Amino acid sequence: MGKAAARYAVWFMAVLAAFVLLMTLAHCIPNSMVAYHQETSKTILSMESEWLWFGNFFGVDAGRLDNTTDNIMVDGVIIQDDGMSPLQAAMSVNGYSRYWHGYLVFLRPLMIWLNYWQIRYVNMFVFFLLVCAVFRLIGKRVGAGGAYSFAVALIACYIVIIPVSMQYISVFLVMLCSMAYMLIRCERMDMPLFFMIVGMVTNFVDFLTAPILTLGMPLLLCLYMDIRCEEERPWRWYLGRIFTCSLLWGIGYGLCWASKWLIGTMVLGESVFESAAGHASYWTQNNWGNDRIIAAEQNFAYFFLAQGKRVFFPFVPVILGGIVCAACFRSDKWKRAFCLVPVCTYPYVWYMVLANHSLYHTWFTNRAQAITLFGGCLFLCALTDGRKLRDWLRKRKKQRV
Repeated sequence: MGKAAARYAVWFMAVLAAFVLLMTLAHCIPNSMVAYHQETSKTILSMESEWLWFGNFFGVDAGRLDNTTDNIMVDGVIIQDDGMSPLQAAMSVNGYSRYWHGYLVFLRPLMIWLNYWQIRYVNMFVFFLLVCAVFRLIGKRVGAGGAYSFAVALIACYIVIIPVSMQYISVFLVMLCSMAYMLIRCERMDMPLFFMIVGMVTNFVDFLTAPILTLGMPLLLCLYMDIRCEEERPWRWYLGRIFTCSLLWGIGYGLCWASKWLIGTMVLGESVFESAAGHASYWTQNNWGNDRIIAAEQNFAYFFLAQGKRVFFPFVPVILGGIVCAACFRSDKWKRAFCLVPVCTYPYVWYMVLANHSLYHTWFTNRAQAITLFGGCLFLCALTDGRKLRDWLRKRKKQRV
């Protein structure tokens, strides 16, 4: 335990040092090199606010863009205080020091050549290529059921608007990259260390959108691969896997954030902790006594109901068919499938902890429930023996012939 803790501490400090270095290098770029495209991008965002009602493409708030936050992100490209060193500018980000703003590591260099529309175009290619890669890797590794479960969960997040919002895409890129890496190297990985680093990277680039996605989605996939393997493991082993990986992700995410406040305070000579503590207190408040329950209910309605209650109605028979298949073609691994259930509850735990934030930003925090949908689909897949189902279908086909 002591050696593992020391190893994780070394990794934590190394990743933290890399974050500080990357932010400092990004802020070494002179304002003059990014000013033109930054100004153009601001104009684009201003025009879009007049053209579109919050960029709402589906008639519900869950399908709208967040150009307000994107505007803040674009503002951060220009260093307003010329007297600051690159390190100070990196820690301050024009007074918005409670976040890392790691997206600027990519956004500042890109704005040397590209404006907001062109960056969206690049994001679209990167995002959908990663989605295709992860879909293929899941299909190859755990079968078509897992791959289509992943696709359904992402599509339900209004997938078409994710790459056109810089605020939305960051956490999804971390999620996709971590899932791809895990699928390629899962036999040779220290999973708790991996999740700690993923938690750190999430905190570095994310703007508190749906960070729990980078824990829940890879963890469900990890557990599903464990369920499908031939090696028999007791239930407590799966619970240990869930607890250890979740704890290390939380440590990575929380300590990385606290480290930013500490480093910012040391570099800037002013307390970042006061601002951070004030906002943390505000976002976790339970003003009316039942905010935590309301937050969970509202987020559920945004993700699973709204327009979806009409669109998904024809798929009810498909869901019922999946349940029937699970009952008729029961897998010998069905008992282990229940280890997926605790992870499916993670979004609602998040909503209850950050009650005020989850109520105020329901229109984007609802996407964390992709974890619940992905886990539910994987649960049905784990309950069903695919080979038995295929053999039965082949037998029926031969009988017809």
